[in-house]
Amino acid sequence: GSDVAAAVRRELARRIGVDLDDPAQWSQPRVWLQEVFSEPPFTDALTDRFVAAVDQLVGVRRWRLERYLGWWLITFPGFDDPPYGGDWHVEGDFVHHVWSPEQAILPLFCFSDVEPGGGGTLLAAGSHRVAARMLWESEPTGLASDDIWPEMNRRLDAIGWEIVEVTAQAGDVVLAHPLVFHSSNPNH
Repeated sequence: GSDVAAAVRRELARRIGVDLDDPAQWSQPRVWLQEVFSEPPFTDALTDRFVAAVDQLVGVRRWRLERYLGWWLITFPGFDDPPYGGDWHVEGDFVHHVWSPEQAILPLFCFSDVEPGGGGTLLAAGSHRVAARMLWESEPTGLASDDIWPEMNRRLDAIGWEIVEVTAQAGDVVLAHPLVFHSSNPNH
């Protein structure tokens, strides 16, 4: 919950050398900490409640809990917005198939309050159905991660994008379909 979120924020702040509560230290719109952590407080977010929720959505023992969290995008308000849409993607650096066992769910852990316009992940509503159709059409070879996003952009441009911004309270976890197309978002 919120206690774990606060502990994660403190540890991230220590690792990037920025006080997350002191705007005078925010020298850039985002910090991308491309590391994976497999120790507390990070793994404390992988609670029994989280496991039960994924079990309920995916099925008991139909997925494997990875005991790490990583690739931390920390966004700060007060900067000009960077270009949107430059990092739309589907998770996973592997060849995707309709039946890919590598990912059961896309968990978005929120370690701070995220208000509208506050840098919450952008989700392309319904894009998981478009991605599943693309993968079905690509069988039996599947699609590499880098081959998915250009075609997804083309298909979503053709049918129209509906963008949803994640909002949350510190400690919330959004559980999304693993094929949902998503992107970072500036923190206003």
